[in-house]
Amino acid sequence: GDYEDVNLTQEQINYLLTSQLALSHKHWLVVHAGVPSNCSPEYRNLSIYRLEDKIPDKYKTSLYLRYEDENKKSVNYGNEKPEDCFWASEYRGQVGHVIFGHQPHPVVTHYPCATAIDTCCVYGGKLTALVIEDNQIVDTVYVKAQQVYYQKENQ
Repeated sequence: GDYEDVNLTQEQINYLLTSQLALSHKHWLVVHAGVPSNCSPEYRNLSIYRLEDKIPDKYKTSLYLRYEDENKKSVNYGNEKPEDCFWASEYRGQVGHVIFGHQPHPVVTHYPCATAIDTCCVYGGKLTALVIEDNQIVDTVYVKAQQVYYQKENQ
């Protein structure tokens, strides 16, 4: 809702709002943050929604999910405890292999049924893409960020 602090043009805001919530293709689901580790196969429906739509509450976690508590409920960022688990560590492939960002990793990180591709571009790291052929990840392409786009607090 608050775009002023990221210096986006109206055209960029409109592009984001009309973008799909997820991309779904055969055995893959690409989301911003993740899916609940115990999600049902209906989560593949994420791809029918756009950010400007009224998104059902059950799908909103795909925008911010990181950690889950022992009851598989999302834990707000900064409130995670040592006993909470990262969703991708527990996810078992109910909607296919999930490719996600939102949680920075220094390199592409593979989980049993998910792959993390946020390699810290916004912080001056790398922008990452996966090359997929015949339903297999066959290559990873990195491009170094041209600058630091966002400075983390406490850095």
